[in-house]
Amino acid sequence: MIDINKKYQTRDGREVVIYAVYPEQKFAVHGTIKQRDGSCNSEEWMIDGTYTMAFPITDHNLIEVQEPPEEVTVWINFYKRDVVGRAFFDKGDAQHDACFTDPENLIATKRVTIQYRPGEFDE
Repeated sequence: MIDINKKYQTRDGREVVIYAVYPEQKFAVHGTIKQRDGSCNSEEWMIDGTYTMAFPITDHNLIEVQEPPEEVTVWINFYKRDVVGRAFFDKGDAQHDACFTDPENLIATKRVTIQYRPGEFDE
């Protein structure tokens, strides 16, 4: 179901502005598509974002715009015996911790970058 509070684009990447959603109507979603030449066309979609019933998959269908993921880089110590240390934002802090945790079994201190979306790991 299309949510007026979310951002959408067409399947082929054109910007869409949703200005009304009337769930009781067959073509419940009302908005505009910004064309590549800068002009805007008024359009209507079904509540699931489908542009037409005759062709369920078209370039005019709506898809939710996903914000680019955020990144975080940390340093992690890896030890023998399948042990992984804590994550540190600074390489020096990770190396310092390794000196006190288990220096004889340290394999490496590695930089790890992960991408995430806010709220993704809240569970």
